[in-house]
Amino acid sequence: MMSSERVNGSMAGSEQGDETVRAVEVTHSPATVSSVLAVVAALVAVVASATSLLAMAVSAFGLVGVVAGLFAFESERAVAIGTGIVFVGVVLSGVFGNSLPLLVLGSLATVLSFDYGQNAFSVGSQLSDQTDTIRGEVVHAAASVVVGILIVGVAYGVYAVAVEGLSYGALAFLLFGGLLLVWGIRS
Repeated sequence: MMSSERVNGSMAGSEQGDETVRAVEVTHSPATVSSVLAVVAALVAVVASATSLLAMAVSAFGLVGVVAGLFAFESERAVAIGTGIVFVGVVLSGVFGNSLPLLVLGSLATVLSFDYGQNAFSVGSQLSDQTDTIRGEVVHAAASVVVGILIVGVAYGVYAVAVEGLSYGALAFLLFGGLLLVWGIRS
């Protein structure tokens, strides 16, 4: 008798205390906030390269690759190739006479787009897209912007003080090299 009471008591207690548990499907899709930030950063780079129609067209083609890689194909490789093409467009805009501030902005935005895209896939591969990751993604984005601004300041300081007669395209490569160095150290 005691065992039937225990079973009944156990069942009664579990019926009262149970909450509906919903199953979560783990999709490993890229994180939404970082994906949107990657697209916005690539768009900024496209606008910064608008001094030349050819450079803007190349950058816009890269932007399509970034968007498709994040939202259509969910391909990390497509995002990397897309941001590379955006960077080629930014460098082309420097060759065709883009101003230094726009060239630096475009270079920084391209690297941020790459970083945000990689972060979207990293967060997405570790967590479900139903997990609240907004805070972590925003902190990562803000830290990337701060590091990027510091690197831009150092690259511009080297350009202004040590190297006279350096072209804007060379400055873009110097900036990109510094950003790759920091990214490599971080990895």
